[in-house]
Amino acid sequence: MGLDIRIPLGMIFLAIGGIMALFGIFT
Repeated sequence: MGLDIRIPLGMIFLAIGGIMALFGIFT
């Protein structure tokens, strides 16, 4: 059950990091 929670959280953090990087490039 721990892995079921950790994997999606990791993907969410990666997605947020990618979005922040894209906004950093555009602005």
